[in-house]
Amino acid sequence: MPKVGEREPITNLSRSSIDRLVRPQECNDFKPPVASRCVRIRGDARRGTRLILLSSLLGFISRQPRQLPARDAEICLAEQAQV
Repeated sequence: MPKVGEREPITNLSRSSIDRLVRPQECNDFKPPVASRCVRIRGDARRGTRLILLSSLLGFISRQPRQLPARDAEICLAEQAQV
């Protein structure tokens, strides 16, 4: 995951966009489309580092339509304006 305020260098996705793709949450019906793993150095650690499988992320992106229908594009622009 990129740091807060930074973008992922390969895909240029923001941290919040990647978060929506990798963590189970309501916006993805609790079925994340991109595989990730949380790695904890110490077994008893409460937090770890979230690693995103690059092949899964790039595969997800390649399966997306090249252009969004007009209504979906408006929704995306509205969501980006809120961020």
